[in-house]
Amino acid sequence: MTHLFRNSHYFLIEAFQLLGKRLFGPEWQEDELNAPRLEAPHIVAAQRAPLEAEIAELDNLVSGIDQSISRNIDMKAIEAFQEERANHFARRQEIIASLRNVYVTDLSYQSRHAAYVRRTETETRLFDALRSDNILSNILGGIVLNGSHWQNRPGYRHIIDLSLIVLPKLVYSKRRGTVLLPMAAFDAWLDTVMPIVINPASPPSPDLLCAQFLRRVFAQGEPYAYQKKQGFRAAARQAVPGLSDRAFNRAWGNTAPDSFKKGGRK
Repeated sequence: MTHLFRNSHYFLIEAFQLLGKRLFGPEWQEDELNAPRLEAPHIVAAQRAPLEAEIAELDNLVSGIDQSISRNIDMKAIEAFQEERANHFARRQEIIASLRNVYVTDLSYQSRHAAYVRRTETETRLFDALRSDNILSNILGGIVLNGSHWQNRPGYRHIIDLSLIVLPKLVYSKRRGTVLLPMAAFDAWLDTVMPIVINPASPPSPDLLCAQFLRRVFAQGEPYAYQKKQGFRAAARQAVPGLSDRAFNRAWGNTAPDSFKKGGRK
């Protein structure tokens, strides 16, 4: 029975990798699941900026004190300058110690943050699909899971790296089990997902070009250039020659904000 399930199902971690590859194409490294949570580089840079500015100011103050000491022959004045210099230096050391706890946003950091972004986007897409029942999943042994029913109950969660699900208390006697996703259903759903990064080795389809166009428009924020779906459709057809209604609807379903999808803006 296990062998039969395995030949027709994906483990949860396999589905994660397939979805990540679909979304990010050549940028997907297959080790994203291990990427640690990191703040965006611009946030870290903003944390470092005032501390680095204060260090620069202290360095200027110390330099000025050193010049004053070299030009002064009054020992009391020199001692006062030296005390002031020591205070500035002590403050400088405190700031340097604080900076050790703040990342440097070099290329390595940016690469690790990009991996974290890919990880969280892929996790979110996969969990949303599971919890909305766009993808049905099973516990090894044949129990079909209904994510939309259990998602809001305490204790319900998926653990990707273990391909494991934890069910709410008092649901089944066995609360933990290996998650299996039917290959046919998952592959069909995966075909509807619009890639975020397009592989330059293959020409983009009208769906992808339309999705890119829609993302650019929505990224500008409200008020949007078009207030109804039909306005977006007309503009997309001008931007993407030969765009079919079916291709537009697929792109729309993957990119439009929920405020448009819930009706009222047809």
